[in-house]
Amino acid sequence: DQVRQLFQAYRATQDPAMQRKIASHIFDELDVHAQLEEVVFYQAVEEETTSLGKRLVHASLEEHQEAFALMQDLRGLAPGCPEFDTKFQALVLHVEHHMTAEETEMFPLAEAEVEEDLQDLRDEMLHIKAQLLAS
Repeated sequence: DQVRQLFQAYRATQDPAMQRKIASHIFDELDVHAQLEEVVFYQAVEEETTSLGKRLVHASLEEHQEAFALMQDLRGLAPGCPEFDTKFQALVLHVEHHMTAEETEMFPLAEAEVEEDLQDLRDEMLHIKAQLLAS
């Protein structure tokens, strides 16, 4: 939800410096979120679900790599570069697609198959997030 709000904030301003600041915040949020998913959530889904869960995890990991590549490209662009907004919009579309896929496919599967572990997974993710943000 926070990334969606940041996407809206990016769209709401025409100030390139503010857009760059918001984009940087988005990159940080996505980095932490992806690490949490990969280290905790995806491992649990892969271990506790059927072959469908494994395929969904594999697809999500590939999508993370694509998002990381886009963010790396964006981080390398000079401030005020006209290409930035075009590439950033590609990242937005990619991340929105990824979120929708997780919300409609992986999360329902996880809720059904990993139900008794969800609170423990959430707690572990919050603990790791606090550690990542502190470093």
